[in-house]
Amino acid sequence: MERSLDIEITRRCNLRCEYCFVGWSRDWHSDLPRAVAEQVIREGAGRFDLLHITGGEPFARRDVWDLIELGLALDYPYVLINTNGTMLSDEQVARLGRYDGRVRLSVSLDGPAELHDRVRGEGRFAQADRTLAALLAAGVPVTVMAVVTPPVLAVLPEFLRERMAAHPGLAGITLFPVGVGPSGSQKPGTALSSLDADQVRLLAIHTALAFHAGLPVTVGAFPMINPLLRLLGYPAERMYQCTAGRGRICVHADQGVSSCHPVKDPIYGRWSSGLFDRLGHTPTHAALRNRDFDGCRSCDHQESCGHCRAFVTANGVTLLGNDRVCLDVVPGRRETVLAESARATVGLLAPSSLVRRRADGVDLVRRFADVLASGRLEELEAIVAVDCDDRNPLPLQPGGRDGVCYKLAFWRALAPTATTRVVEVTATEDGATARWQTEPAPGEQVGTYVGRFAVREGRIRAFEVAHVV
Repeated sequence: MERSLDIEITRRCNLRCEYCFVGWSRDWHSDLPRAVAEQVIREGAGRFDLLHITGGEPFARRDVWDLIELGLALDYPYVLINTNGTMLSDEQVARLGRYDGRVRLSVSLDGPAELHDRVRGEGRFAQADRTLAALLAAGVPVTVMAVVTPPVLAVLPEFLRERMAAHPGLAGITLFPVGVGPSGSQKPGTALSSLDADQVRLLAIHTALAFHAGLPVTVGAFPMINPLLRLLGYPAERMYQCTAGRGRICVHADQGVSSCHPVKDPIYGRWSSGLFDRLGHTPTHAALRNRDFDGCRSCDHQESCGHCRAFVTANGVTLLGNDRVCLDVVPGRRETVLAESARATVGLLAPSSLVRRRADGVDLVRRFADVLASGRLEELEAIVAVDCDDRNPLPLQPGGRDGVCYKLAFWRALAPTATTRVVEVTATEDGATARWQTEPAPGEQVGTYVGRFAVREGRIRAFEVAHVV
């Protein structure tokens, strides 16, 4: 498994792409200090197979060439650079060609010209495509990196054939399903949509058919698609494998250190000399290495899927949590989880065992029951949001179980600092089933729970909770 050192040397960029996970969620001007960048590269020498220089747009930094040549002098087997292909001059392309193939580039082309330019700016497709042709002519190994949005997916087969026909020397085309990210991370005024389960299945079909037709196409950073690709005869050795915790590290421009470039949270803290020696001793690193994620431990696809942490956290879930997208994507996974939930049930609690800490909490119980009894299920989400707010002072506590709080159908906490997130709620006139995740304290293992309660005659009659994982 290839070990990769990602180094985000800058967040500066000459473009403003709608789905950029770097700029819109953070800033557009930070640079990793030159001395820090050199220290990271030096201390990574001999540890990593690949020096991955990324941004922002790496060629926005004039000293990128010094960093490239430092990596080569320190005997990194090769250097990979992500670029939008719009800032390289003819002289710079020729310079890249003199590195004898040890410097490789991935150039972004997000669909045909009309779709690419809609995101990246008028004329940007032609500009990037000319750069791509010049790089290949100079002997530089190049792959195309394409963000697959729903509109791109609709024309993907034609796009793949046209690009390979136009540039037969391409090392390959890597497809990245679009990531939406949490609230506030998108370009202002933009409404993005992730691929839904049917679209992911279609992406797998297009990828497999392209491979069987002889096109070097892969899906990157989305290993959840691997079970589908396997069913379609796509070779396992070509599938993307997440290397978080297994040899991949990213040092960001703000000097935070994470498991890969798309994961923004500095889970390893801030860069300091000697950090590479200390990584393996952290619980988070061990969990990443072992794929010890909520909802993944009993999955037959745990190893090949890996449930990419970048997508999970972008969907608002904790690093070791589960956004449950896999239930709709991975064949048979939803049925397996439901069976596991049924086996994990720990029993019923009668309503009489629930004691309110505050009398005004009765109003919330009544409101919840009224919604269920009346069938106005569209109001359920607002009530759930109130009840799962960790500032809400209205927990339910079953008598005789000190320290365990219930908030309606949601197991709230094992400690005062616990946080809770509802993953899924389904309801009928007769009751509701809810799935939620609870983190007892920051950094502690997240648990996933299922709660069910029955409502008869406008009253909560029985409550059941199961600790799933």
